[in-house]
Amino acid sequence: MYFNELIGNYNKEHRERDMFHDLMRYRVNEILLVASLYNSFVIKQDGALAEQIYGEFFSLNLNTVPRVTCAYTPESAGEMFYSSNYDMVILMAGLDFDTPLELAAKMKAHDPNVPILLLVMNNSSLLGLDTSRPECKTAIDKIFVWNGYSKLFVAMIKYIEDLRNVDNDTQVGMVPVILLIEDSIRYYSRYLPELYSVVLNQTKILLEEERSVETNKIIRMRWRPKILLASSYEEALDLFKRYEPYLLTVISDVRYPVNGVDDPEAGFKFLTEVKARRPETPILLQSSEDTNRNKAYAMGAAFVDKNSNTLGHDMAVFFQTHLGFGPFVFRRPDGGELSRALTMDELETQLRTNPVDSIFYHSRKNHFSTWLMARGEVGIARVMRNYSADDFDSSEAIRDYLIGSIAK
Repeated sequence: MYFNELIGNYNKEHRERDMFHDLMRYRVNEILLVASLYNSFVIKQDGALAEQIYGEFFSLNLNTVPRVTCAYTPESAGEMFYSSNYDMVILMAGLDFDTPLELAAKMKAHDPNVPILLLVMNNSSLLGLDTSRPECKTAIDKIFVWNGYSKLFVAMIKYIEDLRNVDNDTQVGMVPVILLIEDSIRYYSRYLPELYSVVLNQTKILLEEERSVETNKIIRMRWRPKILLASSYEEALDLFKRYEPYLLTVISDVRYPVNGVDDPEAGFKFLTEVKARRPETPILLQSSEDTNRNKAYAMGAAFVDKNSNTLGHDMAVFFQTHLGFGPFVFRRPDGGELSRALTMDELETQLRTNPVDSIFYHSRKNHFSTWLMARGEVGIARVMRNYSADDFDSSEAIRDYLIGSIAK
């Protein structure tokens, strides 16, 4: 009997490990960077671009670092692109947008599957870009503004990887999705790097708490939440409906286009839509207008100032308190704190000692599965999500089920 149970656990662990291996199949390994001699000189004033990318990847303990190949003229860029295979192209632009956009159109016509990103040097240059140009819509996959922020390069790479992997990873591993809604190029170019930094660091911290071997931890890093960016109400609603079963949270601006018209209430409208379908989904509204803070709180959302100097810290706090990345906080139904569990062992112990009304309260809100999901315990979280508190005869039955599941 004991031997059969041992074999069963061994097979289960191998199935989970195979599942993690099947995640993040698409990787950006080869990048073609097209920059003029002047732009490349400006970059090198703050350190070589490749060194910046390597530094950011190593600081986040990411085990695959892409290779960056530079081209300084449209002619050389075209030759390299047509003769080699690249996973991503970054076109840097200063004041001249005609040349990079024409080059992007030629590249996209040659191979429409290669993502092409336009990287504008700074906010002043961005003012001269007409984003309604046909090339911006058909040849450029996304526009970013650099402003000397080296973390942006990692965010651009991860943004493309998430976009290509999200369908497979949600279906294979129930990987959670973070939906970011922001239409300002300047703001999402600042916001995405902060968001990726928080997600990757929080995932790393959780894995460091585990007692598994180091190779397993590296593999499990692939399970981190995927971040999807929407720039309009319609695009956000489409992504929300497509990935609703896997939605971890929504981080939304307040003002962005609805039906092509800038709407100062768009974020609140989207919040109402999400709460109607998924009332327990944590939502973070971010705005440069502090007058929106109280309205966000009144509608059950958290709030951060887009211009805050502590933006990264504010998001980390949100992840810990609302998304299961911190300790599990046992609360009474009125919100009063009872105890905290940092590890799976502590969670099991406190499930035995905390009152049943607390356990029923957290079960009704799917807090246990959210917390376990944040730790990559996909198997148990997936099973728990299929049950609701109403499926059990009593709160004691819920307690027994949770303890038994975690013990296995």
